[in-house]
Amino acid sequence: RADAMADAARAVARAVAGVTPERLGGTGGDVVIGPSSTQLLANLGRAFDALVGPGDEILVQRASHEANVAPWVSLAKRTGCELVWWRDADAAKDGDGRKVLEILQRALSKKTKIVAACHVSNLFGGVLDVKAAVKLCKTLASNACVFVLDSVAFAPHRALRVSEWGVDWCAFSPYKTFGPHCGCLFGSQTAFEAVRAFGPNHEFVDPKAHAYKFEPGGVAHEVSAGLVGMGKYLRVLSGASNAISTELVGYREEEDATWKEAVRGEPSSSPTRSLVSGGYGAFYATLVSDCVPSREDVLVAFERVALLEEKPQSKLLSVLESLDKRGVIKLFGPKRKTQAPRAREAAEDRVPTFAFVPAVSKTRTVSEPSVARVVAACRGDRHKVAIRSGSMYAVRLCEDLGLDPNEGVVRCSLAHYNTVEEVARLEKALEEVFR
Repeated sequence: RADAMADAARAVARAVAGVTPERLGGTGGDVVIGPSSTQLLANLGRAFDALVGPGDEILVQRASHEANVAPWVSLAKRTGCELVWWRDADAAKDGDGRKVLEILQRALSKKTKIVAACHVSNLFGGVLDVKAAVKLCKTLASNACVFVLDSVAFAPHRALRVSEWGVDWCAFSPYKTFGPHCGCLFGSQTAFEAVRAFGPNHEFVDPKAHAYKFEPGGVAHEVSAGLVGMGKYLRVLSGASNAISTELVGYREEEDATWKEAVRGEPSSSPTRSLVSGGYGAFYATLVSDCVPSREDVLVAFERVALLEEKPQSKLLSVLESLDKRGVIKLFGPKRKTQAPRAREAAEDRVPTFAFVPAVSKTRTVSEPSVARVVAACRGDRHKVAIRSGSMYAVRLCEDLGLDPNEGVVRCSLAHYNTVEEVARLEKALEEVFR
């Protein structure tokens, strides 16, 4: 049953990522499951030690979470590659997606072997046009260039489409997408083939077992169970299932023996026999039917997520824009109102992650609100709104904007279960702080 649960968890991860087999026109590949996206990206960086060297360039977006910065900074130091910075702080703070791409275009060269990009700023909420960025890299960079995308801050809000985007690697965190605390790393078929001999798992592990080669110690059993639960939740969101339950719908343990006996004589290639590979029996079949979402389920679920986020996001953006226009805060990221939910695509301008800092007068006084005071006022007993402050590990972005990373910004984030009424509570708290 542990193996059955692990296989079902992998099926959930592949469906969420949007892995499409090469035979169906996709990029193929698989999804690695590990303790965190940070750890998986660190492992990936090590796998390139033998593949790059002096004369090569690694291009890293400074607006990124440090998880997709540090591995490449370290790789450059170990191998003698030149580290090139994709410096887009000013464009990111203004929400200028076109300028972000223009800066990328100028930074690329035929020496570029790796591009490490941030899908969504986990501070400012601006969304990178990934397809356009990948196209630039394929046109202007080395033929061997790989595109490593951090989609952790994007994945809770919109559907991942790794095959459509054409990325080589894409990290996301299920614990931010309604699942257990773990990380996932998609790699295309071609991307895995390039590094398959350098995965961190044991030397005797078959390099053709792409994902497993990057899963030393295997996937934790509780993580597998949590991912299956996440799959069930996405099915509920999509309308494919109408209830959350701790029971497997339609499964009876006594059916396992008779079900396996019934298919024993069938060819190993038959669809029925494939469901009991490894002796999983009715347990695995029920996991798949009850908890593993189809790709269509995932797409519909995130359409609903976008719809549920629409009004609270619009309200919060309006509140923060008003304070920005009054001159009491500096709001970062795209300020243009989002499009109607049905018209949204992966390249839209923002997700509901907002950041600001209190405006500072030339003669700042102790009575003026600081980042810490704003957060304390909102989180206190009077309002009980859980916002945060800090760099959120986007340390280099804060430095480029002249912000102290130890203080950082005030960040307000929404998910599909937040409401307009909750945003109104935050509005009231902010009005009291800045009155």
